[in-house]
Amino acid sequence: MKGKIKETKTKTNFNEISEEIYKFEKKAGFDKTSIAQLTKWIEEEVQNYKKAKSKIIKQNKLLDIICLVLQISRREGMSLDDAWERWWWKSRKYLKGKKT
Repeated sequence: MKGKIKETKTKTNFNEISEEIYKFEKKAGFDKTSIAQLTKWIEEEVQNYKKAKSKIIKQNKLLDIICLVLQISRREGMSLDDAWERWWWKSRKYLKGKKT
């Protein structure tokens, strides 16, 4: 990560998971799906999540959303691992004066 920010206690492997999803996409022939289409599917999955009645369906919808986000981040060349680090760094202000 450029200009590395202080390490957090939590580690992620979003980039690794993103690569695994890409391998699946390529084998399945989905690797050319446009970002616009992926974004549309995220919106649809959010609506499906809101309508879901059972916990298992809600879990499935959240995972679908996560996978779509990871697909977009890979196509855009974004590191969600780096974004995670930045999020924790910026969010620390909410923990000031609180026991963790």
